[in-house]
Amino acid sequence: MDGKMDYAKINEFWELENMGINSQENINLEMQILEKFEENTTYTNGRYETKLLWKDDQSQLNNNYEIAKKRLFNLNDKFKRDKNLYLNYKEIIQQQLKDGIVEYANCEPNNTCPGYFMPHHAVVRICFDASSKSKGQVSLNDLLYSGPNLNRELLRIVLKFRIGKIAMCADIQRAFLEIGIKENDRKYLQFLWGEDNGTCLDLEGQPIRALKMKRAPFGVNCSPFLLAATIRTHLKKYPHLEVTQKLNDLYVDDFLCSVETLPKAKEYYKDASQILKEAGMNLRKWVTSSPDLERWWKNNEVDYRGCVAESEVTQKVLGLVWNHHLDCLKVDIGNISNMKGTYLSKRSVLSICGMLFDPLGMLTPFTVRMKLLLQNTWERDLQWDEPLPPDIHETFQSWLDEVDTVSQISLSRPYFLNSEAEPAEIHIFSDASPKAYGCVAYFRKVTDGTISSSFIVAKCRLAPLKKLSLARLELMGALVSARLAEYLQKTFPWITSDHIFFWSDSQITLHWINGDPLRWKEFVRNRVREIQEKTNRHHRNYCRGKTNPADKLTRGLSIHVLVQDDVWWHGPDWLTSQNLSFNNSADSEINEADIADELTKNYVPVMNSSSDRTLSQ
Repeated sequence: MDGKMDYAKINEFWELENMGINSQENINLEMQILEKFEENTTYTNGRYETKLLWKDDQSQLNNNYEIAKKRLFNLNDKFKRDKNLYLNYKEIIQQQLKDGIVEYANCEPNNTCPGYFMPHHAVVRICFDASSKSKGQVSLNDLLYSGPNLNRELLRIVLKFRIGKIAMCADIQRAFLEIGIKENDRKYLQFLWGEDNGTCLDLEGQPIRALKMKRAPFGVNCSPFLLAATIRTHLKKYPHLEVTQKLNDLYVDDFLCSVETLPKAKEYYKDASQILKEAGMNLRKWVTSSPDLERWWKNNEVDYRGCVAESEVTQKVLGLVWNHHLDCLKVDIGNISNMKGTYLSKRSVLSICGMLFDPLGMLTPFTVRMKLLLQNTWERDLQWDEPLPPDIHETFQSWLDEVDTVSQISLSRPYFLNSEAEPAEIHIFSDASPKAYGCVAYFRKVTDGTISSSFIVAKCRLAPLKKLSLARLELMGALVSARLAEYLQKTFPWITSDHIFFWSDSQITLHWINGDPLRWKEFVRNRVREIQEKTNRHHRNYCRGKTNPADKLTRGLSIHVLVQDDVWWHGPDWLTSQNLSFNNSADSEINEADIADELTKNYVPVMNSSSDRTLSQ
């Protein structure tokens, strides 16, 4: 990873603003692609069939035969060293021929054969390389649109997965391979194979064979879109079924949902399975947190994943580890602990940043320390493979020494165990330090007079390299909390703005956002306006810094402290008190000197103006 482009991408890690905006041009193109897909897609004999998403004339596509042939010989060398790899590979191709997923091509494979030959290799499944090309040529993927991303946001799916008492998940068997490709496009999905020689292919004594895919292959850039668009089209047939909305939350081929009762879980299982069966797809490998549902599956011969050994009680769900017996979620640390004692550079620190996938932000007080170290390498202008300076190296090794303790941290998958309750409230705490700013959100719920709270999600951003005042960073934290509230309200539509509350320990921030934005310079004015648009004035409250859980994500904690920190996992003690005290009048403690730098010179207050009153709401 080198060059200005790479630096520009990584700099986004701590840019002040990183809000993606989709241009009108992109939106128009996406609409055209969707319309073209609908025109090209048919449903026959229980299966959908469509075309590839061509963006350019196929005539400029070289058939890639020589590269595909060379790669087949390389693959066969691996087969000679690994007989089991060959036998498994051969079995898959034979089964796909039998199932009508693959067919023999009509042409003799050579440089003049029309279409395109995809090299292939083994990862977990057979993967095709549709980006393969000779020098000066274009590849199949170069000529195809990847299509708009129709998958729901991963974070939103995980947040919804935590709602109900009973959770279940499954995946679609061979998902891509259930999407048929029209006959005219199949010649562009050819690949090479050979005759069986017992332990490998006989590529010397027997002719090489050409096969072609009849279904969407893994490795063609538009295949994920074709799958998602096909499912979306199919689900339009079932608007009357509750489970349809859950199926709209499919993430590629992964289905996750949660419900409140066993009868509802059975209903969703039956309806989801039947709906996808009618599209030629099979939901399989079901997993649930409910022993009763698992027993029912067993009695009905459902393809579910039971637990024979203790190691089988965990399931990967969208990058998180789900212990479905204890019904809790964990962050997967992968191979990070293997980095201890290794050569450390800016490149390896960045690599570790990418390994820790924590969409809920549950480990933010711990992971922010590592991100700050990465930012420090930027501030010192270190080269990618330059050894870390002793002080950064020592601090980072100390962080690595704590990584194994991450496995001790788990978050209850359901927000609350008892669903019979009054509507929940959302409380969002924001804070900032000179190094970072962000917020953390909690549910607060009353059940039979008992008040409980539950961690929802945390968001943290590093302070930009261009230094800002602490007051401005506190305002940025409040802005992140306002945006998060808007996001959560869309995720949990039954939570109205009347039930969302905001907390900050910054008197200046509250003074700014409770007043007229026109008083302030542009930076403060623009952010105050957005916060006022997204939040209820009477729900912006002051809390003491010592009780603000967001303080932890801006300064960082050791993993050993985080494990036992009840304030982080449940919010401050007073959040679950019977008489929650709200305080949104912090102005009495404001020192005018503290805000003088942000005052605009030409401000003229408009008294008794209805527009002014509306603006300050």
